[in-house]
Amino acid sequence: MDYSIVFEEKYTETLEQLERFVNSEFKSSKENDEDERDFRETYNEVRAKLEEWRSQQFDTSSLQTEMEIYKYFTTQNNKVSFPEFLFPGVLERKTKKLFVEKHKEAEYSVFVEELSENKAYQDVIDVVNNYDKYFDLVYRDKKWKPIDFSRYDQNYESAEYFLNLHKKIWPQLERSGSKTKRDYSQEIAQTKERLKAFTQEEKIFLLKVFYQEIIFHKGLGRTEFIKFSYVVSGIDDLSIFYKKAESAQSYNLFQRDYDHFFKFKNGKFLEMLINKLDKLGLIRLESEVRMIQSKI
Repeated sequence: MDYSIVFEEKYTETLEQLERFVNSEFKSSKENDEDERDFRETYNEVRAKLEEWRSQQFDTSSLQTEMEIYKYFTTQNNKVSFPEFLFPGVLERKTKKLFVEKHKEAEYSVFVEELSENKAYQDVIDVVNNYDKYFDLVYRDKKWKPIDFSRYDQNYESAEYFLNLHKKIWPQLERSGSKTKRDYSQEIAQTKERLKAFTQEEKIFLLKVFYQEIIFHKGLGRTEFIKFSYVVSGIDDLSIFYKKAESAQSYNLFQRDYDHFFKFKNGKFLEMLINKLDKLGLIRLESEVRMIQSKI
């Protein structure tokens, strides 16, 4: 059996279903007078629903009891190229070998479908989390035009289709043939205040989330990574540079379980942190923190 075909067919089927759902939600929100909502509300609801469905799908699948195989399959090196490298190298050899050590080979195709469906969910969630600026532009246009998720890449903000739509929605102001320079002083001051609002505990917590939940499994778009670096910069404790790690306050805080952070801010630590991340447009980090919050 060609497991790469099994995987690809299930992946395509699931991806197309989720793509239709996302486009339908935004189209309905924009065009239905009885359900007229702003972009951010619809966007957050779509993200939450996708995360909920993926969690339900993962929790009820056999992947939960085969974490060693699942973790091998989802390692960064094994999903760099899809599908040329992934299919023949991973599905046909190491992943299958791990599976048949405990199960019948006849059951492997079902497991491959679960791997495929889970990856489709995660890929759609990644696109929605990182495509927010393009979603916003399409939402602002006259009519919602279905978005093709297969066109997405992390550098989409420099793509022609994005730049053309951006120019249409936000035409440059001209005065006597010369461009008028916009004054961003208010936005700069506002951003500085929002960055100052993050406490040391919040910064360490976000570093922990980034390290444990994102860097090994999912990756982060360039734009959000740069934003993230600004948020966590300025941690006051520098002792890790001149003391043993275990003697550094920041290291000890980083080593704590998530539960340790939840007691800060009179138990409102996550709620306040999510609000700050939302204001700065840190979509992926906000999504991961919400997932942690949902498991409390």
